[in-house]
Amino acid sequence: MNIFRSFYKCSYVFSGAVLAIFMGSIACQNTVEYCETEQGDTGIIGEKEFYYLDDFLEEDSIGASMTIDEHSSIYITGIAGNIEYLNVGGHIHYIPNQYMQIWKYSSEGVLETAFNDDQKSGDIGSIGRDVVVDRSGAIYIVGSSKDSVRDDGRDIAIWKYRSDGELDPAFGDDGIVIFHGTEEYEEEATSVLIDDNNNVYVAGYIRDGPRSMLLLKYRSDGTPDPTFGDNGMASYEDIDGDGAKAYDMEFDSTGNLYVAGRLNARVAIWKYHPDGTLDSSFGGTGVVVYENSSAGEAKSIAVDDNDSVYATGSVWPDDTFRKDRVILLKYLSNGTLDTTFSGDGVDIQRSSIAGGGGYNGGKSILLDDAGNIYVSGLSSREYLMNYHDRSSIFVLRYLRSGEIDTAFGNNGAFTAYALGSAVGSTSNIDGCSGDLFVSGYSYGSGKVEMSLLRIR
Repeated sequence: MNIFRSFYKCSYVFSGAVLAIFMGSIACQNTVEYCETEQGDTGIIGEKEFYYLDDFLEEDSIGASMTIDEHSSIYITGIAGNIEYLNVGGHIHYIPNQYMQIWKYSSEGVLETAFNDDQKSGDIGSIGRDVVVDRSGAIYIVGSSKDSVRDDGRDIAIWKYRSDGELDPAFGDDGIVIFHGTEEYEEEATSVLIDDNNNVYVAGYIRDGPRSMLLLKYRSDGTPDPTFGDNGMASYEDIDGDGAKAYDMEFDSTGNLYVAGRLNARVAIWKYHPDGTLDSSFGGTGVVVYENSSAGEAKSIAVDDNDSVYATGSVWPDDTFRKDRVILLKYLSNGTLDTTFSGDGVDIQRSSIAGGGGYNGGKSILLDDAGNIYVSGLSSREYLMNYHDRSSIFVLRYLRSGEIDTAFGNNGAFTAYALGSAVGSTSNIDGCSGDLFVSGYSYGSGKVEMSLLRIR
């Protein structure tokens, strides 16, 4: 069991004590509470469904990722600004006047204004995609910032904040590392991990022709680690296809890296050795692709203490069913699908979770100590560019067999709308004090608002 991995990436906290996956206890009682937060104050506004809405900012805001520290404080990163649209699947796109934002909440949903008074944020044009907290309480955020060369482009950005919320001047250039890989438009970091030596691992993609999946490793001072890949960088190109992108990554028990993403418009999982080379024992080449679909992508990944790999995302199941549906896969450590799981290692939810015919996709995955699997994500009723009022956060619970647990929520599914309006989600799911938390956004009062959902 890799306790370190569980703390830094998944950050499960139970009654104030940090516990590893499979060592703690997640008690989901399938009741939800909505709290509205304004300047740190909370108020109950419903009996069954609760939200923490971001009234701290007057602008639009979206929560993209969350983590919980050993004191049960919740950190969320995402974007704020004038969010003109989100495309199908709720993907955050580059908009010139948006910026990376950090929020810090208590486990009860109270905004910690002492941390947020000066609105910790990046420069205009930046995006926050993922966040982790290390043992010292330092906060790492990855995403992108405005390209240093092209006004319409993006560079990969890494921010490191001390526990007091100030940028760490000992990391990179006054707390910020910028990676400018190509002269093309698009470079993006989507996931971050910290190891026992405070090395920083970053996953994402760059565009140099077709998109290439990218892994970066930095030492604790923000300089590239020359022992990893090619001077701190490993990449995977898809020269002849639609490109390759990484969305999430996770350590296994021996420090290997599993990366979830897409390759030539298909669900893909990569496995890398700690030195940044592909592990050919995984699928024969170090990468496995789920071919039994017309299109798809893996958005989140988890590894259990047998080093089995779980991934969720979305697929078009076949050419005659060209609608995104939630997929959950389980691979053994050699890259073969585990046929003891759901019969063939794969579960696809062919019906829409929220109803209608829109996008359905898994965004985040969590494993509990009983072997249950939680998948959170977004279900929309229609395919529209501006569809905030037609979508919902969902959480599914699977048994270790790969079957939906019908004792959870409504026949295994929980969906949530905020204040009568629908909820969209680019969410992460976490456990704090026995509860599940999902970050995302809601739409109401004429703006998009970062939201934090607690499921008990």
